[in-house]
Amino acid sequence: MNTITTNGKSAMAFRFRNDLVGVIKDKAKKENRSVNNFLENLLVNYFNVDEKIPNDITLAAMEEAKRDDLETLDLENFREWAKSL
Repeated sequence: MNTITTNGKSAMAFRFRNDLVGVIKDKAKKENRSVNNFLENLLVNYFNVDEKIPNDITLAAMEEAKRDDLETLDLENFREWAKSL
């Protein structure tokens, strides 16, 4: 497959089924993305290209959520606190 590379990105041509193209276009439009950006984002996430590793605080929050050990927020006290600011 021939590719053209500019600005760190390569142009490539693909062939997809027409019904799949319609689904891709609809999904991209719903996310306010171009088809190219939608597919690139989908592939980056699928292949974990950016290797986003959660930091310690995020990992601790994820573990807390798994244990269902979350603190509940007293909304009335929060509103009073917010007014005091």
